[in-house]
Amino acid sequence: MKKKLSSEALIYEKAWNDYVTSLSPFKKNVVINNFEVIDGEHVYKCDADKRLIDEVAREVAEIAEEQIEALLKFRSSVSDLPTGQYITMK
Repeated sequence: MKKKLSSEALIYEKAWNDYVTSLSPFKKNVVINNFEVIDGEHVYKCDADKRLIDEVAREVAEIAEEQIEALLKFRSSVSDLPTGQYITMK
């Protein structure tokens, strides 16, 4: 049975997929195909590949954290509304 992912995990997954999709074909190939799985970990043997994946992971984390922060702000603003009041986006 598949475990339900949290909202945060889904945001990270979407950020990862969107970012990797936006990469050049060469970089996308490195991220997707140039690793081995050792003890459940993706291991990139080439130092240049490791640097690329570290850069991608940092960028994705920044994007995802911004999205999570925006979601939390939105949720807190919604919880402050009286029942039945609509939200106006500015």
